[in-house]
Amino acid sequence: MRSTHRIQPSLPIGQIPHKHALQLRLIAQILDGLPQLEEQVLADLVPAQVRRDVGRDGLSAQQVLRVLVLYLLLKVDFEQLEFHLADSLTYRAFCLLGVGDSPPKRACLQHNISRVRPQTLQALHRILVEQAVQRGVESGHAVRIDTTPVAAPIRAPLDSALLGDAVRVLCRLLKRAQKLVPMSMPSHHRRVGYRTKALRAEKLDEDERAALYFDLLQDTKRYVEAAFLAADFLDGVDDEKAFTLAIHLRAQAEAALCIVDQTERRVLHGQKVPATAKRVSMFEAHADMLCKRNQICFGHKVCLAFGKTGGVLAAEMCAETRRTLRLPLPPSSRASTTRTAYRTMSRWTLASLRATTSATSRHWVCSASPSLAVAASTDTVPAAVAACSASCTAFSSVPRV
Repeated sequence: MRSTHRIQPSLPIGQIPHKHALQLRLIAQILDGLPQLEEQVLADLVPAQVRRDVGRDGLSAQQVLRVLVLYLLLKVDFEQLEFHLADSLTYRAFCLLGVGDSPPKRACLQHNISRVRPQTLQALHRILVEQAVQRGVESGHAVRIDTTPVAAPIRAPLDSALLGDAVRVLCRLLKRAQKLVPMSMPSHHRRVGYRTKALRAEKLDEDERAALYFDLLQDTKRYVEAAFLAADFLDGVDDEKAFTLAIHLRAQAEAALCIVDQTERRVLHGQKVPATAKRVSMFEAHADMLCKRNQICFGHKVCLAFGKTGGVLAAEMCAETRRTLRLPLPPSSRASTTRTAYRTMSRWTLASLRATTSATSRHWVCSASPSLAVAASTDTVPAAVAACSASCTAFSSVPRV
């Protein structure tokens, strides 16, 4: 059973007079004044066709939103977040966990936080910027523009690991298509796993390495061929699920072909593949290879516009990252469905939240329930977005690998 907030709150926990606890109280006051955001979080947690008034009591939308903010503040994994919620009284009070409430497990935390969509985080960012403009904290007349690489949630793109990921993804899709396609599917995933594991050995001569890569490439090509055949057959099936599955099969097969091509060129033929032509992940197709302070980063180059308090007024992925993403303007539907966009929006939202709370303690006192449903009547935020967009070309000289 889900709701925006708990109908019967638990016995509250006393808070300590510390500056970190004060910051959490100010953030809690701002979040309490955003009831429309809690409705969006509830819509993310429970689909429209699922009843919300039956079943076991789960975390409310208000608690999930606060847990998400705490997760971004601490920059820890879910296991450590579970420990903090069980150990710290201040964090339990911030997440509305009473004296007798048991802390959520790490699986519960991951399940709830991963359901919050990037559009919801974008709405939070937009409301915070509007609130800062309305209260006079931000005017938009003084804007600082900067670019920075944002790492994507991927591992190091080894050739063997990329080929193993390609086979694993295609094998999973082919198993789903086997009910509709009358053809035999390849079953070499165990051999692919053995080859991938063998290529991670430290001591391998060139002949053994080339032989292992050749076998791995041949197995990957068999899966790619089967995926294209299955996609062609599914195109003739009059079913919406079959049509969607055919699109996924063809897209993943093309991605696997890119990985096969770059591996053959680099490993078997000894050629150098340009960084702009490399595929670094099967799951993050838009990630690039960037270099910052002689360190390689796999992700996106993002242009940010900061206000006088350090809050992010606008952000945009540069054109070199192959997709466009802007805040506070609505992002494209493709970019907003990726995990990298989720993490990027989360960082921007947290930066604005911190700047707003720090400015709150200096400039104005946040009421318990301020009216935040205010349209952006000022031109400062669109002007910041325009300045951010115009500066992408000027700041596109970040060295690439």
